[in-house]
Amino acid sequence: QISNVGVDFIEEVSIKTANFSAEYGRNSGAAVNVVTRSGSNEYHGSAFLYHRNEGLDANNYFSNSRNVPRSDLKYNDFGGALGGPVIKDKLFFFAGVEWKQIDRFSNPSLQTLPTTAMRAGNFSHLTTPLKDPVTGQPFPGNIIPTNRITPDGVAFGNFYTAMSQIAQSYTDTPTASNALFQQENPFRWRQEMMRLDYNINTAHRLTARVMLDHYTLTDPYGTFIGGNLPTVPTDRNRPGWNLQMNHNWTISNNLLNEVKFNYSGNNQSIDPVGDVWKRSSYGFQFPQIYPDGGTYEDSIPFGSISGFAGWNSASMALISPTKDFALTETLTWLKGAHTVKAGVLGIYNTKKQNGRSQYAGNVNFNPSGNPKSTGNAFADALLGNFRSYSEAQLDPVGLFRFWQVEAFATDGWRVSPNFSVEVGLRYTYHYPTYPEGNNLTAFAPGTYDPAQAVTVNTNGTLVPGSGNRYNGLLRPGEVPDDQKADVPNADSPAVQSIPIADSRGIYEPQHLLMPRFSFAWSPGGDGKTSVRGGVGLYYDRPEGNLYFGLPNNPPFALSASYENGNLANPGGAAVPALAPWGSMQSVSTGFKIPRSWNWSMSLQRELPWWGLFGEIAYVGSDGSNLMRRPDINRPSFEDAEANA
Repeated sequence: QISNVGVDFIEEVSIKTANFSAEYGRNSGAAVNVVTRSGSNEYHGSAFLYHRNEGLDANNYFSNSRNVPRSDLKYNDFGGALGGPVIKDKLFFFAGVEWKQIDRFSNPSLQTLPTTAMRAGNFSHLTTPLKDPVTGQPFPGNIIPTNRITPDGVAFGNFYTAMSQIAQSYTDTPTASNALFQQENPFRWRQEMMRLDYNINTAHRLTARVMLDHYTLTDPYGTFIGGNLPTVPTDRNRPGWNLQMNHNWTISNNLLNEVKFNYSGNNQSIDPVGDVWKRSSYGFQFPQIYPDGGTYEDSIPFGSISGFAGWNSASMALISPTKDFALTETLTWLKGAHTVKAGVLGIYNTKKQNGRSQYAGNVNFNPSGNPKSTGNAFADALLGNFRSYSEAQLDPVGLFRFWQVEAFATDGWRVSPNFSVEVGLRYTYHYPTYPEGNNLTAFAPGTYDPAQAVTVNTNGTLVPGSGNRYNGLLRPGEVPDDQKADVPNADSPAVQSIPIADSRGIYEPQHLLMPRFSFAWSPGGDGKTSVRGGVGLYYDRPEGNLYFGLPNNPPFALSASYENGNLANPGGAAVPALAPWGSMQSVSTGFKIPRSWNWSMSLQRELPWWGLFGEIAYVGSDGSNLMRRPDINRPSFEDAEANA
């Protein structure tokens, strides 16, 4: 949804809760149509202001328990609209503008931070010995000597110190949930809307409308990034537009034609602000395996320390401008008791999005399974002894496209004055999303050759030269010449060695048929009772998130993953040592479009008391080929037990 239409700009809202007409497609579920206001032969205008503040808000329970006062709230929504004639009976206008300004705070969040003493290496409060991983003996008094704390260990201490200082409240004791966070979360939005209606003559009417949106949200945890700690505050800027043009033609008194063109989109970007996301703010010094991989190279890595609050990285910053074009033609024919509709729809969508890879690194500290552990995850962090570390080479960008053609025909037949049916069929030619630069790969289990499997050393690295690291991968096609400048590794031997899939969208285009049937019956003839029912088949187009991470896959973008090393040299003795790939995503070559059968039956009755209306309904659905992303690399419980 590009535009959230201002309330004062709306003429009517139509909601089809059971959209069994073949006229509606693209997705299952309710169909919502918002009709914007138009001008008339008289001038009409409005002005409005909605205001709300913290005066009527109760404080949050956790804030009360920490004696944190109620957070401020200033909500202002204001604007106005005006409509009227430009040329009487011929040309009309309607225009409006709305502002929304909200000064607010995020929801309170309780997190666990290490104490000041722990950040200095003092774990004397622990009842279990803290083991020195070098000698195997306990640290005297459970205190790590200062000269054993690495520069990156000092940086972890600086990081948690900074977090404790921006918390709403912090208790410097080794207890769980000792910090409360509630950060500023302001929002600014403005929309301008203009509509023109032109009556050419009694048979032809033109309508043009434009809406412009200006949208800025400051999120302390990062929009679409999140995390336990506010390490990636971002400004989400999403300027959007929606342009629509309609031509209504009354061909005869029983034949109508409507042509509609819509162009909408936004230039969304989500960028970090401030300094809390930077390595340099805390003094991190560890070398990256793949330097200069992305826009925010100075970002802290993703991090998790068992028992304490984890954090996210600015490598999740987003660019995702999108454009959507839709052309529709609908012909309506009235013939006796029949209302026949038929139409075609063409859609073309473009989206540019970065892969949001973990090019700044991802480090995890956990005593479990780590032979170099002290027995405490934060003590491991001070020494730099991680349980796992992974890093991506690049933050690649994909230029994604899809197009789709649909057609429908439906007949609404009034069989008798109190009984009508509608029968229709919708057709879709579904073409999968594809990258213009063909810069992604997908894993196809059917093409994997066990004879080409790589050999893994006991330390988690790979035996150089063993097997085929790209075994089982497919790519959409060759990188076009005009895209090679923007596609790293486009001509590399590794990329050229990957077989090309049968379809540019990885899975095959598909022809989809969707039958629809519904009826309405008013028994008794008094109009006080109605029985309605229907059934229909629907196909949902997969959203782009199924694809947007695939350019992160090798060999267009490499990655590495290591276990039980030291952060001073994440890749071991040779950086980067040959290691397994980091996480990968894929789309099945045999992917089938998710579909659902929906049906319902309802009884509605006007009741004899006080104008009441009663309804009882049965609604059902049955879905198949629903999307999921299983971890195909996870062993079964039986295999895991057999290899324990």
